Amino acid sequence: MNTFGDLYNLNNHKVKIFDKEGIKALSNDQSKIMAIEEKDFSEIWIDEIEAKSEEIANKIISKFLSVKNLKDKVDWNDFEYVSRDIENIKRIGVIDGGNNTIESVGIVIYMVRATGIIFEEGKKPKYFRNLTIDTLIPFTKVRDRVRLIRDTHEIELARTLVEEKVDILIIDGSLFGLAARPPPGTQIEYKKKPDRSWFQDYIRFMNSLYNLLDTAEQAESYSSSEPPIILGLSKDSRAQHFLNRLNLMSDYQELTDSSFFWLVSEGKPGFVNPQVFDLTKFRMWLPEEVEHLWEKYQVMYSSYAILRNRAQPLRVDFPTWNKGREEELFSFLLEYADDDGYIFPMHFPHRESKVQDILMEKTYNAISAKILSRDEEVFQACFRKSRRERIG
Repeated sequence: MNTFGDLYNLNNHKVKIFDKEGIKALSNDQSKIMAIEEKDFSEIWIDEIEAKSEEIANKIISKFLSVKNLKDKVDWNDFEYVSRDIENIKRIGVIDGGNNTIESVGIVIYMVRATGIIFEEGKKPKYFRNLTIDTLIPFTKVRDRVRLIRDTHEIELARTLVEEKVDILIIDGSLFGLAARPPPGTQIEYKKKPDRSWFQDYIRFMNSLYNLLDTAEQAESYSSSEPPIILGLSKDSRAQHFLNRLNLMSDYQELTDSSFFWLVSEGKPGFVNPQVFDLTKFRMWLPEEVEHLWEKYQVMYSSYAILRNRAQPLRVDFPTWNKGREEELFSFLLEYADDDGYIFPMHFPHRESKVQDILMEKTYNAISAKILSRDEEVFQACFRKSRRERIG
């Protein structure tokens, strides 16, 4: 860009770029800003991608292809040995949730939805829904807190479905990840001065999770006297637990478990034998209010499965009381897998629970209109759109 104070031709008038009027005129004519720059970001990107793409591709390909030499470290099983017997799975429960937020200068409005559905042959699907709209004060971890509230809604609905005597219950996401979830903020921040409202949200979540596990372990399923199968399924897992178990983290930090298993299996259908993972190291996070629930649930089983040829690996978590029913649960996953290697009944709660941006905009408008009608000063203080939203 030219030097400070240079003259630019704007609408046939020469103005100083750093004059007050010059800045104002430029800000009202975005096309002129591009005109005075020497090189825009698209040009910079072209230069950078030409220089770096080959270098990055070589580095990643050479590193990742070496993983194929590690097949002997992995107990990968072909599905041909799975019987496909799912006679005891007649009533299927599925759970998913969604959330969205919209921010103004002083308030964050959030919406959380959760949907549970029971499928049973010969009957209409039975729906269970949960929805919350509320506000938070803006701070750096709004997204984490809203996810915590969403997950709590899902877990509470999951317990309802267990009480409806399902044979299998599928929760979107990792059960291990839920059980190992730390409180918001760092441990030091949490122990030193916990945010009380955060603290109560976290206790509610942990109570809901362990009460779900306790209820499910003691429940009878619809088709047998055994407890229901509880599965946490994660299609986009970024975990590295198996890599840690195999002592490969130092050499393959860039890999996730999912990408690792895809490479060693070459994308062919199959599964890795479920491994038990210890949750006790996460006990440091737990507040005293839920420690008594922890004693029974200190481990979780986890596996990865590719259900269709060249599909993305699916992380599969289940609790200890389902150990010994692996063939049954993998048979179920195979029977209900879609072409992308996910479970097609899960598409229904996912679509139902997604909170669209347009709905958040309508929610914001309804609440802000109510505030404005009662107190304009409060509206101006808290409900003005942020600068980023105003100028794009």
